[in-house]
Amino acid sequence: MKLKIIGCGEAFDKQFGNNSSLLLGPTQNILFDCGYQIPERIWRDESFSDSNFIDAIFLSHAHADHTFGMPALLHSMKDNKRKKELVIFGNRGIKKYLVKICALAYPKFNICSLPFKISFKELKGGDTFKWRGLKFSCIKIAHAVPNLMVRIDLQSKSKSKSKSKSKSLAISGDGKLTKKSFAKICDVDFLLQEVFTFDVNLPFHTNLLELLELFELFKLSKIKLTGITHINQLHRKKVEEYICNDNSYISVRPGDIISI
Repeated sequence: MKLKIIGCGEAFDKQFGNNSSLLLGPTQNILFDCGYQIPERIWRDESFSDSNFIDAIFLSHAHADHTFGMPALLHSMKDNKRKKELVIFGNRGIKKYLVKICALAYPKFNICSLPFKISFKELKGGDTFKWRGLKFSCIKIAHAVPNLMVRIDLQSKSKSKSKSKSKSLAISGDGKLTKKSFAKICDVDFLLQEVFTFDVNLPFHTNLLELLELFELFKLSKIKLTGITHINQLHRKKVEEYICNDNSYISVRPGDIISI
């Protein structure tokens, strides 16, 4: 599996765009979050020239910088003659929410009657399911609105019949990472984690010192690499300077591709 970073900024980032990424799997391409700055970045990327390229979209929560690109993206899929079914994963009520914002964006645009089928899978924290060879585990993270962190596991067979090799990653969306939630993802190969500030304690966001403290508490954590994303513009320099000499952390950038 590979994860391509589409955007890595906070809601009003002037340079790096809304927080969004694309999972390139063996039989599936999944877009994670689609804020208002994301469609243009997608349209400029040759990977997306085929309107059928994205198989599914996972929306972590219903904030504008994670969902307001959906009307334009779905309309462009329609205009570019998409035929393949699209699966949308999200919190409970995501279908009603998307129908509403798409109708507000384009009054005659009804996403329930497109030339291609949209299947909605509405989720809550604690849900697990399998889709196209991937196992999804949803983890509730404290945020101003319901936010789902997602863990994804791919089980692949090795050359030895007696052994199999698992690859895994977790994507936080936004929100406050706690001991309980960290325990559920502390053995993934790659973690894409929002770090909104360096040390400011906020009820609905994780800061860098809190994240480092969790790693210290879970000293046996098997996470190989943590990608830092969604950094507040005023804190980006300090966060990046602090982690720059630690190879277990990277501050991701649009266009980065992480092999998992």
